Amino acid sequence: MVVLPAGSFAMGASDADISQEINEAPWYGRWIVRFLFVARQQPQHQVTISRSFALGKYPVTRTEFEAFLRETSYSPITGCITGGDKKAMEPSAGWNNPGFPQTPSDPAVCVSWQDAQAYIAWLNGKVNAAPPQHANGPYRLPTEGEWECGARAGTHTARWWGDHIGVNNANCRGCSNPWNRGTAPVDVFLPNPFGLYDILGNIFELTEDCWHKNFMGVPTDGSAWLTGDCQIRVAKGAAWETDPGAHTSSERTQFKVDEPIAAFGFRVEEDI
Repeated sequence: MVVLPAGSFAMGASDADISQEINEAPWYGRWIVRFLFVARQQPQHQVTISRSFALGKYPVTRTEFEAFLRETSYSPITGCITGGDKKAMEPSAGWNNPGFPQTPSDPAVCVSWQDAQAYIAWLNGKVNAAPPQHANGPYRLPTEGEWECGARAGTHTARWWGDHIGVNNANCRGCSNPWNRGTAPVDVFLPNPFGLYDILGNIFELTEDCWHKNFMGVPTDGSAWLTGDCQIRVAKGAAWETDPGAHTSSERTQFKVDEPIAAFGFRVEEDI
């Protein structure tokens, strides 16, 4: 785990960030970016997190998720949306067969929000010497505000390394690296200034927050936004199958809690 300091930051996309994302999108998809994707990242607003907290240095890996399954005999949700052009559930796919080869140090994918909660309950049970189904403890999914605080790492640009996508900074479609047809090991790319690996790119990461179409009314203290339809949640970070323009600290998308996807995984938060 990596401890992040208390502090304030500007959450969401600035007008300059929006222009950058539109310009980096393929010409045929710019109207979709402009009218669908960017509105959900605004308005930009100040968030103040008054306490230190910790985030996993890496997303949860296949090795770690397999250890949980082996120890608990938990059965993940069957099937997975394997990504790319395959938008329907593939019944034979799953965390151990996401539709592309993985190493043990690749992030666990095809893991639903419900599966992630079961993994976290197992962690908390180990800390508390309680049954694995016991959910209370120091570990949980990060909130959207905590995640974006970690992704920005004190920077003010669209990405922690700068405004432009560059090369060899993240795993994404069209980013000229050998992994952009699937996930990469979690330590291939450099960490951000907070020491977090893969915080942009490789996989979208699950958060606690319920989905809202924009930031109107969002909590400004970094807490989870838990109003509305919580069968749909927020994921952050963009993924191996995502165009370069979407790999920004403010990018957000939605997912169903019972729907595993091969471009989605998770990172653990610890209250300290």
